[in-house]
Amino acid sequence: MILGELLKSIDKVWVKINAKEVEVKNGTKLLEIIKDFKFDISRIAVEKNGEILSKNLWKDDLVSKDDNYEIVEFVGGG
Repeated sequence: MILGELLKSIDKVWVKINAKEVEVKNGTKLLEIIKDFKFDISRIAVEKNGEILSKNLWKDDLVSKDDNYEIVEFVGGG
């Protein structure tokens, strides 16, 4: 039982999404997280560890332990 719980915890990592600590499965792709948080992909920009991440990299970017993401959503106005 303890070994099973240990293996499950190894399979998870902590990352920050907009300054909020989130536990995700190790190897999760950024695009999956964006969809889970229900962001409108056409209206956001993503910064990873202080660097702007090009939209074409989101589908391949693997989330790693202690990564820090800022996801900014653009809002129209008049």
